[in-house]
Order: sequence, then structure tokens, then C-alpha cells
Amino acid sequence: MTSVGIVGAGAMGGMVGARLAAASMDVRVLEVAPELVDAIRERGLAVEGAEPVSGRVRVSAAAAELGPVDVLFFFVKAHHTTSAARSARALCGPSTVVATLQNGWGSADVLADVFDGARLVVGVTYHSATVSAPVSKSISRFISRRDLR
Repeated sequence: MTSVGIVGAGAMGGMVGARLAAASMDVRVLEVAPELVDAIRERGLAVEGAEPVSGRVRVSAAAAELGPVDVLFFFVKAHHTTSAARSARALCGPSTVVATLQNGWGSADVLADVFDGARLVVGVTYHSATVSAPVSKSISRFISRRDLR
């Protein structure tokens, strides 16, 4: 089974994490907000909208508690990339692929300073999500084309 790390469990990280967990992947979430860590531990991640899903994930504020993953996605705000990358080092093994789907410029350069640039993937996503419930409920609302009809 592929193990996937998610750094940052806001709207986009929560949406991707929930969808991967619903697809039976081993999802591990690194999140620094204690109230969000507690909510995800208790309830998992959920996405509502035209295509609702939910899933249980491992979550911690300490990367060492989660262990190395096969693929590591960054979803933090661009100005948090440096600290997030440093705190996520324990999620990387010798063959971990590091991917960023973050908004803004410069995240790839920051990640390449911390991780092996040969294993860095930079991408974009055309998904939109927002946190639609209080942090204590850990629900992302995924906006799909069906929602816009």
C-alpha cells in the first residue's frame, strides 16, 4: 500500500487527504494546530459537496511519530514552507517523492533547499476547497463542477 504524507490539513490538504484515505491509502497528516490535530484524530477527515467522502488518517504535530512515507505533499501557505519543510524531514525516507501543489511562487526553491531536488515534483491543481465547519469538525468543502450547476 502506498503511504502518503500531507503537510498542512487546511482546506486543500484536508480535501486531498480525505480522498486518498477513502481510496484506502495509508495517509499520514502533519499539522501544527493542536485543535485540528485533536479533531482529525477523533473524527478523521471529511469532504462534503456533490461527491462527499471521509476517511481515517494518522495525524500528529511531530513527523517522527508518523514515520517515512512514499509520497509527501505540501499544502501549507507559502510563507510557512520553510518551517513546514524542516519539521517534515522525518517523513522522508531514501526514496520519498516530495510534491508541492501550493499557491504562490518560490515553494519549490525552498523545498529543494531541504529535500533532494531530484525527488521534487512541482504541480498545480485546479480544485477549490474551503473549510466549511469549525476547526473542531475537520470538514473541507470541495467545490466541483456539479456544485456549480
